[in-house]
Amino acid sequence: VDVSRTIGWFTSMYPVLLKNKEDTGSLLKGIKEQLRSIPDKGLGYGLQQTGVTEWDLLFNYLGQLDNSGKLLVPAEEATGADIAAGNQQSVKINVNSMVQGGELFVHWNYSKRHYEDSTIAQLSSSYISAITELINHCISQTGAVFTPSDYGLGKEISYEELDKFMEEPYRGSKRGDHIARIYRLSSLQEGMLFHSLYEKGSQAYIEQCSCDMQDVLPALFTRSWEILLSQHSILRTGFYHDEFRIPVQCVYKNVPLNVEILDYRSYDGSIQSEMLSSYRDADRQKGFDLEESPVMRLSLIRLDESRYHMVWTSHHILFDGWSIPVLMESF
Repeated sequence: VDVSRTIGWFTSMYPVLLKNKEDTGSLLKGIKEQLRSIPDKGLGYGLQQTGVTEWDLLFNYLGQLDNSGKLLVPAEEATGADIAAGNQQSVKINVNSMVQGGELFVHWNYSKRHYEDSTIAQLSSSYISAITELINHCISQTGAVFTPSDYGLGKEISYEELDKFMEEPYRGSKRGDHIARIYRLSSLQEGMLFHSLYEKGSQAYIEQCSCDMQDVLPALFTRSWEILLSQHSILRTGFYHDEFRIPVQCVYKNVPLNVEILDYRSYDGSIQSEMLSSYRDADRQKGFDLEESPVMRLSLIRLDESRYHMVWTSHHILFDGWSIPVLMESF
């Protein structure tokens, strides 16, 4: 069908069986996840040519009609009939809703062969009561409430599982208060995670970068790394393999960065070299708890009055070798 010269929009019609929940919060999250799980917003249903032409209830939300700025606004004068006089009504109850001028409008069209005016009046009144209850529930929430589909995980995680995960204690409060985003792992990350769990103690994916630095101020050094963590979300990420059916990575809003400061000035050069080598080996062997962010450690070791040695140990699941110069340039 050539629609290149068509003005307006096409609406797909598809059936939905919604499972009700008792409490308001579960109702909102459950319906939201059910609707978002419909492939392509129901477009494929019409393409199947099912032959269904009559509907008991049709709900159509037209959106925010005054959301296009001042250039396009609804006409105030009469626009004529919206539907041709010969058009046959194939829906018993047709509910059209829209937001205009900051208000929600709901229009009820119905077949008088099937319903009396009083029945629809009672139904619409119940609708207003129900939507008022939903609005009051949302207003009463102290913060945003997320569901799996907000993270692109609607098919893999139920909202009940996510709620449980978000309610778990984390650094003095609920985990959900600290999480910024949740993602699935890439294929390479999944492989690294598997081998790290299967071969505990292995240093295969432990990365370490060390170098000497001149005239370092430890406080500024620590602050620079804190800024890096705030700019690069992967550095604030923890990895969870057994909370859901699939492993996920959680980006936290803020994570503490502990820089270990050591002083080797009392040792001569050869002993310093041996101690630095032993320290780097021991730090690699510590490994990481991938759930604890940041999955990296920093040490700053003073060698003389102006020279320091930095040891940066991290897990390869965070970034590849090409990313290190990017981080170092920012540092």
